[in-house]
Parts: sequence; structure tokens; C-alpha cells
Amino acid sequence: MAFWIAAHHPREIHTPEIALRYIHWLLDNYGSNADATWMVDYHDIWVIPLGNPDAHKVVELGGDYPLWQRKNLNVIDSAPWSVCGLTNSGIDLNRNHDFHWRSPGGGWSEGPCSEMYPGPVARGPASEPELQGYTALVDTLFADQRGPGDEDAAPITTTGIFVSIHSGTRWMLIPYDWRALPAPNDADLEAVWDKVATWTPGWPSCSTGECYGLVAGSASDWAYGKYGMAAAIWEIGDFMPPYAQIDAYYWPFLRPMMIYTTRIARTPYMEARGPDALGVASTSIMRPNGAPLSITAMIDDTQNGQQLIADAELYVDLPPWAGGVPVPMVAVDGNFSDMTESARATLDICALTPGRHIVFVRGRDSGGYWGPLFAAFAGLCTDQPQQFLPTVML
Repeated sequence: MAFWIAAHHPREIHTPEIALRYIHWLLDNYGSNADATWMVDYHDIWVIPLGNPDAHKVVELGGDYPLWQRKNLNVIDSAPWSVCGLTNSGIDLNRNHDFHWRSPGGGWSEGPCSEMYPGPVARGPASEPELQGYTALVDTLFADQRGPGDEDAAPITTTGIFVSIHSGTRWMLIPYDWRALPAPNDADLEAVWDKVATWTPGWPSCSTGECYGLVAGSASDWAYGKYGMAAAIWEIGDFMPPYAQIDAYYWPFLRPMMIYTTRIARTPYMEARGPDALGVASTSIMRPNGAPLSITAMIDDTQNGQQLIADAELYVDLPPWAGGVPVPMVAVDGNFSDMTESARATLDICALTPGRHIVFVRGRDSGGYWGPLFAAFAGLCTDQPQQFLPTVML
């Protein structure tokens, strides 16, 4: 399960555009890109492009000079909204979630016109309809996988991943947000988000209190604190870049990380620690006489644990959790003994059900961690020679 939400703060105006492009990438590439296809088939992927729609409309009122509305338009505590400066009425949705809401010293303000106003005590946390809608949805999708105490860690087998997309700085912020001390799963969260960041080198992950400042009542704290899932706030750059930069820079920059984040969503704390299976390809010419189809991949552990590769396997049509049967792969050089290993296996594609097949590959390192699945289409059995090309992952 992967859950994305953008534009809690509507002046962060390009975050909905990135969310919409990810939806399009998944849907437009379904059936032609093996990774897009299997992730849609075997994951629940939820993307909410606009978490604060009314206030986003206000931002748009400025036209070529968008207005800087940060909060929602709830004016019950203050004067009606007006176009003026950076201080306006409303409630900061990223400080309104029901987890350590209004925690002392947690980076919020009592003033209703402050940009960091979390909402009044009388109404309590999660008072805003924008939050109530999507948090109720999440509650139907995820189970509580963490104990009730602040120091209770979620198990390494925890499922689910949650990202709240923001802008203004360039960080991948991890819980806890409400206090300076890290979350009990700090090592697991760092393993996930440090690995995600390797897909766009130079974009670091960091504890929110250390690198940004405290944010009590945040979306990522709520997602981790209530469900134990791997959660983060992505700060993706400037507030209002020129529109042309979205496709020229921001989307190509963020797309590899978004794909990998969804790839590991089933068990992120484990899979992020395992190696990647890069360049999965089926490269042999096929004939109906049973000539084998060669499947190759580069099993790579250099971007996380830097441990030796211990094993690799492939599955045809079904991933392991759906009843897929593992097919062992061998090291091309004869022995799994390095941090990167080229692995190979052969299939008699003509012995399978007629039609196109999908092949899943994963590797295991010497620490015992299996990495995530990477996929390619294996093509058809035919009496005409043909070359099967690798899936373009990005």
C-alpha cells in the first residue's frame, strides 16, 4: 500500500502537478512498462493531488502572481479571509492531525492568523474537513502495526508507505516531527528514505526536528505514530517555480524516487535494506522448439548496506506473495561474492501458457535481506526470431 497526498499547503503550487504526473505515469505506462504494470496490479496506490482544494483556489486567484495562502479557509476563529501579506485566517492542516497535536514546544502558534495555527482547543485535533476525509480513508486501508507508547517500535515486517508532498526547502523529513528526539524506528526510517534518496543523488533525508524544526500534528507523524508505516514529508524545492520547470526539472528529478517508493511499499523496512535487481532483461532469440530464454539482471547492494550478494531468484507471472514459484538464478561469474553481481537464469518460454509473460527478479544480500522486485516482460513463444528488450524503468 502506497499513499501520497500533496498540497496540504496550497501555496506550494507545483506539488499537485507532481502528484498528477505520477498518476499519469502509472496509468499511461500500464501494459507497456512491466514495473508500472505489476505495481498497479499488486499494490493499492492512492494519490491525492490536492489536499486543500478551497485554499488552492484562492492561490489561483492571483493568476500569474499566485496568492500566498498556506492554510485552509476556516475563518471561525478570526476575521474573514482577505488578500493581504503572509498572515491570513485559517488552520494549518499539517499541524492539525491527531497525533501529539499542540504538543508543547512543537512548532505551532496560538494566534489564529499565524501560518502555524493548529486549530482551537475547543474543537480538538483533526477538526478540519479536509483532514477528516482523507484520514478516514487511510483508516480503512491500514492496520495499526505499532504499540500505543511513543517509544514502541513498529515491527520490521510493517507494511505501507506514506508521503506528504510539500515544498519550500529540499529535504526528505522523517518522524518524529513533534519532538527533537527521533522515532523508535529511526534506523528503519533512515534505511527507507536514505535508500529512496539514492535514486536522485544529493537529496538527503533527515529528522524533522534536526533539519527543519518541530511540527506537532503533522501528517507524517500521524501516519507513522498511528499505523507504524514508513512515513515522510518530502520538501521538493521552491514554493512557486516557473511552470515550465515542472516537466523540465521537478518531474524528472522526483520520478525515480516515487517509483522506488511504491516499489518497496509492501514491506519497506525490509526491502529498502536489500539489493536492487537492475536492468532486468530477456535477451535470447526464441523458437517454438524450446530454445531457452535467458533472463539477466545486475544485483546491486552498493546503495544501501554494501553487503555481498548472496542469492538471486526470479518468478514468472506471479510475485512470491501471490503464489509465485522461485526459479534460482546463478552468478554469471560462477560465484556470488561481491556487492554487485550479474545473475542469469533460463526459461523454456514455450512450455508456458501462450501469451506475454512478466518476469520478476529480486536479490538477497549476506545480511539476509531480500530487495524489492524489478520486472520485465518476457515476450512470446514464436517461430520467428526476435529480440526482447529490457523494460525502461523510468
